[in-house]
Amino acid sequence: MITAALFFLFLGLVVFGPRKTIEFTQTLGRFAAQAKQAVGQLQSEFHEEVRTSNRADAESASTR
Repeated sequence: MITAALFFLFLGLVVFGPRKTIEFTQTLGRFAAQAKQAVGQLQSEFHEEVRTSNRADAESASTR
C-alpha cells in the first residue's frame, strides 16, 4: 500500500512537477478530511436514531 502511494507520488512529480503535485495532494487531503467528517456525522445520526428507536420500543413494551 505504501509502496503504491510512493510510486504514484513519484509519478506525479515526474509528470506534473512539484507545484501541481503538492496542490493535488493538499486537495486530496482536504477531501479526505471532509469525507471523514461526513462519515462521522452519519454515524452519529445513525446511533441517535437507534437510541431513539430503542427507547420507543422499551416504552411500548412497558405499557403493554
